[in-house]
Amino acid sequence: MAKATGFKKKGYILAGCALLVVLALAGGLYLWAAFMADSYASRRLATLAGQYGLRLQYAAVSCNLSGEVRLRGLRLFLPAYNLTLQADKCTLKGHFSRTSFEAQDLREADIEGLRLLFSKARRIIPEQSRYASRLREAEKTLAALAAKLPPTLSVRGLQIGDYHIPRLLVEGRRFVAEMPGKEGLPPWICRGVYDAEKAKLQLQLFTREDKAFAFPFLPTKWKADLRLRSLTLDLQAEDSPDRRLALEGKLSVTGLSLNQPALDSGPVDFGEGTADFRLLVDENSVETDPVATQIHYRQLDFHPYIWLQKEGSWKLRASIDKDFFPAEDFFASLPQSLFPHLYGMKVSGKIDYHFLFDIDFAHPDGLVFHSDARTDAFKILSYGETDLRMMRDPFPFIVRWKDGRERRRFEVGPSNPSFYPLRKLPGYLIQALLHAEDYSFFHHHGFTDQAFHRSLVDDIRARRFVRGASTISMQVVKNVYLNQEKNFSRKLEEILMVWLIERNHLVSKNRLLETYLNIIEWGPDIYGIAEASRYYFIKEPSALTLSECIFLTYIIPDPKHIRENFNGLRQGGGYQAYFRNAVRRLRQRGLISATQAAQANPEVRFRGAVLRQGPLNLQP
Repeated sequence: MAKATGFKKKGYILAGCALLVVLALAGGLYLWAAFMADSYASRRLATLAGQYGLRLQYAAVSCNLSGEVRLRGLRLFLPAYNLTLQADKCTLKGHFSRTSFEAQDLREADIEGLRLLFSKARRIIPEQSRYASRLREAEKTLAALAAKLPPTLSVRGLQIGDYHIPRLLVEGRRFVAEMPGKEGLPPWICRGVYDAEKAKLQLQLFTREDKAFAFPFLPTKWKADLRLRSLTLDLQAEDSPDRRLALEGKLSVTGLSLNQPALDSGPVDFGEGTADFRLLVDENSVETDPVATQIHYRQLDFHPYIWLQKEGSWKLRASIDKDFFPAEDFFASLPQSLFPHLYGMKVSGKIDYHFLFDIDFAHPDGLVFHSDARTDAFKILSYGETDLRMMRDPFPFIVRWKDGRERRRFEVGPSNPSFYPLRKLPGYLIQALLHAEDYSFFHHHGFTDQAFHRSLVDDIRARRFVRGASTISMQVVKNVYLNQEKNFSRKLEEILMVWLIERNHLVSKNRLLETYLNIIEWGPDIYGIAEASRYYFIKEPSALTLSECIFLTYIIPDPKHIRENFNGLRQGGGYQAYFRNAVRRLRQRGLISATQAAQANPEVRFRGAVLRQGPLNLQP
């Protein structure tokens, strides 16, 4: 009995040892298999990175026999796009064979803490390989990635630049992400479908509450706040018959508004609009198909043409040709934020508009600019917020501070003792003024292409706004109706108001010039020719000498800084050259005699209140 018991104990001991050996072997085999899997996963990841031109780094990788790969500290660099992807954790689930570690074997991927970092370094791809090659490369890469994506992809904590997306979910060809709102605005949703085989993309941006949201992906340097209620994009890429890449689609937006200082001092509400487009892209240019590209905005539709090329230097050509169309469609489509004084205007008749802008930025002198609007049976039925005929009769002129507060008010008419009618002013004052400010004033309809051309060329050379293209008509409209803000919105309304006044003869040329002479600033808080004549010379405008008239026209562009310009003058004879040129032009037009021209002296004698603030010297 004792022997049997001892034998049984030995059997238990042997069985236990055998079990331990089996467990040890199994554990060893598991660890060996896991090690081999980790090693194979590392090699295969390196192979895939080389295959797709990627630079891959990671802190650790592990692979278990259940078909799960875990990576920590992942860093993926795409040299062609200067784009780096960083992920804290990445888990891939699927079946990984020893012969294929391909993405189509994946069932699911879960990424945590993904960051997209864009480098400012020079692109590594060859310089001659531009738009079309980049787009084709991007299309190829996206198609390859789409083919490798698992049926389910979840990204938690996606960071694109400064913008954080809590979660992105991709299921099959569909994707959806909910974006956090900013500045108290509601969160918005981005969803869509991407078909890699057909190179098609459908994208929607919207909020659940159907409210406006802020579009975040704008460069900080633009200082722009773009908001919209919804955006829909359908896009397809294909090769065109001429071997260019064609991007064709449709864009639709609602509730669009833009706040950008260069456009306006506040947000501009554009509302909704759609665009059908076809872009043709080759190795170094992008061009719109003028037939297939059409913009629909409120009651307007037009076919813009844009061609942009980068071959050594940037070249741009843009044009719009809109044959006669109902004028009421144009005025009914004006955004109130951009045209507050004209909003609500009713018109009849037709408008025909043609625009051309063509430039090689390396040679701005060759700029071609043309803008022309014609009318047929055009008639103003009723005015909007502002009656553009106001200047026909005496009217109150208001001088304002920069913040909009009223500074001075006086009437432009006979009841004002400082008002001077045009007929009482010296002829050489008027001609010297036209020579200095707008020599073709009596011959144009509010604008000159030459002035716009010179202004654009100078601005392009300086890469900033350094020169205006204002005619006397434009300056009058700006001072009488508009504020002094320098932005695109005010300029657009100024141009349209001038066009309406001049083309429809709402105010005569003589009255526009008379108004100009009686409202412009001639010095610190000196407005109108009568105040200027008394301030500098203690005399009425009708008694001004030739030299005094030319002096007054010279200071018009910068009256606030007259003392900086004339105290000691150290301008290398700039004023004397201007004076001689003015005298020559007056003589050529027969406004002064040869004797008057010979006796003309650039020196003037100041007598007025200006002397109480220190002497002025016109000598170089």
